[in-house]
Amino acid sequence: MGRLPESTSDQADVQRVRSVADLILDLFRGRPGVIAAGFQDGERVGFRPREIDAPYISPQKFEKLHLSGKQALGFYLCDEDWTVWCSCVDFDNKDKEPDPEWQEKAEKTQQFLQGLGLDPVIEVSQSGCAAHVWLFFSQRIPAREVRLLWSLVSTKTGITHREVYPRSDSPRGDGLGNLCRYPLWNKSRFICTDHDWETAQDPVEVLSNASKVSIDQMRQIIGDLGGAPQKDGFEL
Repeated sequence: MGRLPESTSDQADVQRVRSVADLILDLFRGRPGVIAAGFQDGERVGFRPREIDAPYISPQKFEKLHLSGKQALGFYLCDEDWTVWCSCVDFDNKDKEPDPEWQEKAEKTQQFLQGLGLDPVIEVSQSGCAAHVWLFFSQRIPAREVRLLWSLVSTKTGITHREVYPRSDSPRGDGLGNLCRYPLWNKSRFICTDHDWETAQDPVEVLSNASKVSIDQMRQIIGDLGGAPQKDGFEL
């Protein structure tokens, strides 16, 4: 989309922003009861975990803080049992690790997933020089199974994934795990690969079309791609 309106009295714009907030919080869901709050302390910029009174932040507060550009917010991807509601692979084109093919890789990954009957969403990251290919689930799915799916996708496409979120099959230490910034902060935007990576003008349409994958559907796809369910610890 273009940038969301910072403030408006137009009821259509108000409803549009509220719909975006509802959809983002429904799809980009992480550990309940905690949120990552962005901060800037001099030259230090980062996130701190903050407990919240409800399982998830309200759309109204998300709109007021994150979508308005006032404060970046994020979520901790894995629940305590290391299951996830969503997952992505990250294609970066950083100065220290340039990858001029980042867009092509993201697009080919999207097309491969679509060929499997899935509805991935591509988000350009807040830096503007990376792409996240997202999948969303209808129930919490073990991180190791999600990572197995991405591993098989990488093998079939021949595209190496530098970063997969979740970043581990099981917990590491006592922390909250992987932090993901919510979309639509800074240069983050959803894009249309059919139109030369133009910014999607209606994020509501993009997110509304992102169907959620069931655990049975994902396990069937894993089997179809050559995954070994007994070896990997679950039944198809």
